[in-house]
Amino acid sequence: MFENIKESCLKTNNEDLILMFKSMVFDEKWNPVTDYNGCNLIQDRLHIFPPCFEHDYNCLVVEWSNKNDLLFMKRCVQFGSTSYESKRNYLGVRLGWLFWGKWKKYNR
Repeated sequence: MFENIKESCLKTNNEDLILMFKSMVFDEKWNPVTDYNGCNLIQDRLHIFPPCFEHDYNCLVVEWSNKNDLLFMKRCVQFGSTSYESKRNYLGVRLGWLFWGKWKKYNR
C-alpha cells in the first residue's frame, strides 16, 4: 500500500508528503486496509489516490471537518486534478458529511 502512495508522491517532488503518508499508513490508530474506503466514487483500493487516503485518515483518526475537506480539495490539485475536478470532489465529500458523516458522528 505504501509503495503505491510513495510512487504518487514522488511525482509531486515533495519529500515531506512521502514522510507524512508513511506515518499515516503505519499509524496504529487505524487499519488502512479495512478503514480506507477509496473515496467511494473516485478511486478504488488498488489504485490509491493519496488525497483520498489522507482524507479518510483525517476523518477517522483526526476529525471530520470542513478544514479537512478543504485540504482534500487542495491536495487533489497538488496530485494532478484540475481545479474543476478538485471542486467537484470537494462538493462530494461535503455532501457525504451532510448526509452521512454528520449523523454518524453525532449519533455515537
